[in-house]
Amino acid sequence: MITDGIPRFLNTLFNWLEHHRWVNAVLVLAYVAFILFGHDTFVHFSIVVMNALSLPVYNMVVGAITVSVVLTFVGFLFFFLRKKSSDRPMKALYLGVILLMLVLHHFVLFEMNIEVIHAGLYAGLAMLLFPFGRRFGAPLVYALPIMFLDEWYQYRILYPDYVEYLELNDIVIDLLGSALMLCGLWVIGVRDRPVHRYFFLRKEGMLFMAMAAVAVMLLVTGLVVPFPDDATERTLLVMSRLPDPQGFWSVHAFTGRTYHVLQPIKGLVVIAVLVLLGQGMGTRIGQEADQVAHK
Repeated sequence: MITDGIPRFLNTLFNWLEHHRWVNAVLVLAYVAFILFGHDTFVHFSIVVMNALSLPVYNMVVGAITVSVVLTFVGFLFFFLRKKSSDRPMKALYLGVILLMLVLHHFVLFEMNIEVIHAGLYAGLAMLLFPFGRRFGAPLVYALPIMFLDEWYQYRILYPDYVEYLELNDIVIDLLGSALMLCGLWVIGVRDRPVHRYFFLRKEGMLFMAMAAVAVMLLVTGLVVPFPDDATERTLLVMSRLPDPQGFWSVHAFTGRTYHVLQPIKGLVVIAVLVLLGQGMGTRIGQEADQVAHK
């Protein structure tokens, strides 16, 4: 049956990658290089297609494809939810919350529909990172430095004269796309590794705390500042150069779309909360973990 065959295949694949870390590492590095250095090529291709179709038609086509893919994926997951009773309420809750946040992101934080590609790209990265921790929440932490690197690269290297802020909005959609894929793995029955330590005592928890400490240090020392008025001689990065950084709504100069830009500090808090919420997927502590692992 499909409900047994797909989990068996994925568990075999993840087991193999877990025991061949160098192969997994090469795949991750290659994929990250694709994300970083393929961005400009994809943007130019997207512009060519958009000019050929017109912006309204392009947005409609991208929106229709996105809705079709998401509905197909979610329908697939609900099929597994009906067939597998283990943790069904919690799985359904996580799936519903992630989908709701994706919808809210679309209506509030999207500049244009093609930005949904972020969700797909980082869903793929989450799958590649999963064997390293074999816990559904761990890839959200491991991918976080890559997400920030990606946005910094666009802000300061690729488009310094066009992009006016470090796009924390994009990191939110990166996390939601990753969380949807990881929740999907959980729903269909991919096995995670039982844990005997709480989040902040695990590797991913310590990495998260280290990143949080670095972020606080950069902000406190002024090496990174939220807005131009906060900059000093030692400032290396201004996170937002928008003309009205305190305003809630912004209008995209090209698409004309009205959307919200997450302010730097608030955006960092939202990102941290999303990462922490994701740690609840599949996690069992202590004796309960042993019991589930031996079923």
